[in-house]
Amino acid sequence: MNLKEFSTILNFAFGIGNRKLTYDNYVATTRYHSSGGGLYPIDIYLYIKNVSDVSEGMYRYQPYSHTLYPLDIENINSSSFFVGESIDTDNMNFCVFFEYSLNKNFVKYGELSLLNTLVELGGISHNFDLVCQSLHFTSCPIAGFNKSTIEKLLYLDGINDHIVFTNICGKE
Repeated sequence: MNLKEFSTILNFAFGIGNRKLTYDNYVATTRYHSSGGGLYPIDIYLYIKNVSDVSEGMYRYQPYSHTLYPLDIENINSSSFFVGESIDTDNMNFCVFFEYSLNKNFVKYGELSLLNTLVELGGISHNFDLVCQSLHFTSCPIAGFNKSTIEKLLYLDGINDHIVFTNICGKE
């Protein structure tokens, strides 16, 4: 996967859209996916394996600047991310970890915050699948992941911040 293809996938799957919403004197940006209340409680972490001009490793996607924040994590064993041995992590281009931060939408939605987030997550994952397909890559949503292993790797507490889903991208 070249850098332009990778950048296009990230931008249109998770990035900031061109549409602006104006309320009084406040201008709000929107993303290419919907979010309950516009709170966007899901953050994107990426393990990049085979993307030209990007070093292998773990990153956090920053949608407002459309950049990657490299995480200083050494000795990553990508084969430990998923349950079983059927996921080809050696030949993938990258995988996505969707992190849900409860604190981002609980004040507004209370006990409905998780349900709203799961609906949002479905939309984000589906959007990612469509963007990958449009560029002739294959994506695969993966619910069989090692949640605690990934959360420990990313220093998430597993109480307020959770990995709730994963997806992988590559060529078949």
